[in-house]
Amino acid sequence: MFSAIYIEEEVANTARVAKILARFPDIPKIHCDRFGEVFNRRAQNFRLQKKAPALILAKKYGNLVLPKHSRPWS
Repeated sequence: MFSAIYIEEEVANTARVAKILARFPDIPKIHCDRFGEVFNRRAQNFRLQKKAPALILAKKYGNLVLPKHSRPWS
């Protein structure tokens, strides 16, 4: 199903992450400070990522909702 599970250090010790990890005991776990260190980098192979998807357990930072677009004609 997943090739690996990437876990941000900030959420590593939460109950929710422990529950998720218990469902996938045989998948390799990789700890990182921020998932952006590994993902969202330039020159990544999109097709390769789709063949071996990973699960990312991370904290969401910043705005959780995108701002509404304003229409210049309204």
